[in-house]
Amino acid sequence: MYKLYLELNHKTDSNNVLLRKNKYALALANKDIYALISTRTKNKKPEIPLTNFKLILERHYWKALDYDNLVASFKPYVDGLTRSGIIKDDSFLFSGKWEVDQRFRPKKDGPLITIEVLESREFRTWKD
Repeated sequence: MYKLYLELNHKTDSNNVLLRKNKYALALANKDIYALISTRTKNKKPEIPLTNFKLILERHYWKALDYDNLVASFKPYVDGLTRSGIIKDDSFLFSGKWEVDQRFRPKKDGPLITIEVLESREFRTWKD
């Protein structure tokens, strides 16, 4: 059973902030996140990318986001897991529902992102 736990001291922008960036600034910000994920998972990759997994994502920050912005703020990190070869795809067919949460963290401590990827035995299918 494969399990990955990452703690990243990295600030995530809210969806509102991301939408205000031009495509070049957004691509540069995402590129930094992809490099961070790739570096932190270098020796922690499964033999083959996971096709049935569960994502548990938590944001520790001094400012609370509403739910849709919270979920959207994790998108670059999940894309980084895909690009680094941890997961095959971030499609709902492979991951199911993401577990997302946010916790208060004092401003002086800085932001923290925790990511858990668990291989799942549950079989998912797409039903009409």
